[in-house]
Amino acid sequence: SNPSGCPQEFSTSVNDYEAGDVVSITVSTSPERKIVYECRGWPNSGYCNQQGTSLDPGKTYGYLGWTLKGACTGSLAPSSAPQMYPAGQCFYTKCYTATNCSPGSLAENSVSGSNACSCGNGDTAGTSCTQTTCDDGVEVTGYSSSVTYVSGDIVRMGSQKFTCNVPGWCNQGAYKPELEEDGIWKQAWSKSGNCP
Repeated sequence: SNPSGCPQEFSTSVNDYEAGDVVSITVSTSPERKIVYECRGWPNSGYCNQQGTSLDPGKTYGYLGWTLKGACTGSLAPSSAPQMYPAGQCFYTKCYTATNCSPGSLAENSVSGSNACSCGNGDTAGTSCTQTTCDDGVEVTGYSSSVTYVSGDIVRMGSQKFTCNVPGWCNQGAYKPELEEDGIWKQAWSKSGNCP
């Protein structure tokens, strides 16, 4: 097919392509020729964010993540800008456990989940002495493959919250949480409600 208007050019600097996103690539500048590709649905959508490789649209293994839709000419009329979720609207409680706390030390704050050192006065300090400190003001931010997530970290896609369950996998773009009900993301993340 030959749709009028071309979608945005594929970019290796974009790392949040999702199923259904369409891009174009320039195959010739004189005469100008562009080809349109659509990011495939799960389980292949994870390949759409492996940029700069043979998985890019139009490359050797691009078919794993992208479906050829046809040629295009011109440009699409601009659409209204997407509305960003406002910062400072969604928070969660994150707890940190430290070892070798000072025996007898009190909880550092009164946030639910915080506790005093597990070793009492007169005990010998060591790795078995633990203390948990919680922060109830951690903002729920959008997913980023450049962040090192730990178990219990919460991110959002739109207003949907997701909790990291498998830290080594949560950091990989292929496991990025998605709004689709099924997908490989469920092996690393679980849905955990919505931001207000």
